[in-house]
Amino acid sequence: MSTKKDYIQYIDDTYTVKTKPVELTYVDEMGYFYIVDGINTNFFLIALYLDNKRVEGVELSNVDNIAVASVINDLSMTDLNVIPLNDFFTPWTEIRLKVANQATGVQEVVVNNFPVQTQKFFKIYENPQYRGNVYNLTSSTNSKPYIVQSVLKISSTSNMDVWTANHFDNENGLATMPTDFNEQRTVLTADTMQMNGMYIKVTSTYVYTGGRYHLLRIYQDARTNEVYLMANDSIATGTYVPFVFTTLKAVDGGFKIELPAFSLTIEIRNKFF
Repeated sequence: MSTKKDYIQYIDDTYTVKTKPVELTYVDEMGYFYIVDGINTNFFLIALYLDNKRVEGVELSNVDNIAVASVINDLSMTDLNVIPLNDFFTPWTEIRLKVANQATGVQEVVVNNFPVQTQKFFKIYENPQYRGNVYNLTSSTNSKPYIVQSVLKISSTSNMDVWTANHFDNENGLATMPTDFNEQRTVLTADTMQMNGMYIKVTSTYVYTGGRYHLLRIYQDARTNEVYLMANDSIATGTYVPFVFTTLKAVDGGFKIELPAFSLTIEIRNKFF
């Protein structure tokens, strides 16, 4: 007779993969609740196994950690060596996990009718990763075929214009970023906009007088779904201002961050809100 085994898989601050049994604390109509405690080093949770099968639909019920929530539900796994140490939990942190009732073990799916691709990117993560600045990127990104660029022109507190939207040619693997002219339209700031798989809402309280405007640049790495943000003022073209990382706040399915100098707030989620 087989013995059930429930355990968490994690890495410590030496990036060594380890396991630890988890305890089922209670069950209700919302799901199954487990507790992880007693880890005496910095740690990062990477997978939950119930009855020796990895499960998805895992939520952190008592702490916020977007990186852990992404990886623990990423059944295809990611490169653990790129996880920054500042995403690790500190020693002895108690983590409470909730597993939805419909969570199941890994199911093997065989698909054999994908079209032939020149370059085999990309995995789109269920929970995007984020950055608050852009490093060595400019508005000319044709030499970086994996970067998707969207630029929003904000000249009013009530609406904004999609200045340009460039999309990577994933079908043909070309090192070009064709502009989708159908994307160039006016969007009400009260509405949630969908762009490149993201849901975006921009709020501005800036007083736009004398024809001034801001260009909000959103770069997305199609390989990792990382999001890079910056903006510039119409009177300082080419001078990009980073968003203030200390204003970053986690929200359900994404994040919110501010640029006080331009009175801008942007919220990005992986689902409609």
